[in-house]
Amino acid sequence: FHRHDFSTLQEMLYFVGKEYSDKPAFILKDNSGYPYTVSYFNFVKDVEAIGISLINQGFANTKIAVIGHNSYKWAITYLAASIVGVVVPIDKELHSDDVINFLNIADVSVILGDDKNLSAIHDSAYKINHKITYINFDLKTNNDCYLGFDSFRNAGLYNLENDQNPFVNVKVDPDEMHFLLFTSGTTSKSKAVMLSQHNIASNVYAMLLVENFLTTDVNLAFLPFHHIFGSTEMIVM
Repeated sequence: FHRHDFSTLQEMLYFVGKEYSDKPAFILKDNSGYPYTVSYFNFVKDVEAIGISLINQGFANTKIAVIGHNSYKWAITYLAASIVGVVVPIDKELHSDDVINFLNIADVSVILGDDKNLSAIHDSAYKINHKITYINFDLKTNNDCYLGFDSFRNAGLYNLENDQNPFVNVKVDPDEMHFLLFTSGTTSKSKAVMLSQHNIASNVYAMLLVENFLTTDVNLAFLPFHHIFGSTEMIVM
């Protein structure tokens, strides 16, 4: 693995997309349980597609929450959101009241996540003190409550196919806040932590200096992606 000291995840994303284009980025399972791979080329396209749709829906430079179990959809959403705005990763095991408290504190504009988590939040939506949009990982199309993730991504892919890509032109300040996460509150109330793109990129670089990652390695993610170390490992992969 090339050890480059990137300033942003945007730089890193486009580097790996070009350098490892046809190599597998993720090994996933289809609905029947059979494994299949997603190349770095298609991985970058999916991140771009989500980023484009977030921009087109008016969510650039806003707080974008992600909640749910570790998944490919979580990963591409997290990266896209951290580039076009401020990503707010939230623990899926929290009570909906705690999640809503974080949504209010962070002034989140849109939340993407699993149906189970979004349903619990939506049921108590009257406690949210501002308008919020829900994008459901488990839905293909839109309904009265949620935007479907698949149609949301497909809209971005359609833009890509027609050479309309505002995502590639996003200017990311490596030292501005692009990650807003909340501590577990083990010893006191949960606290908000602000991190920049360079904070994460430099951690990735440091990990590559101490661990000899090979392009043929297969890595299993078991830490929750909402943990900053878990998501940093996901980026290294």
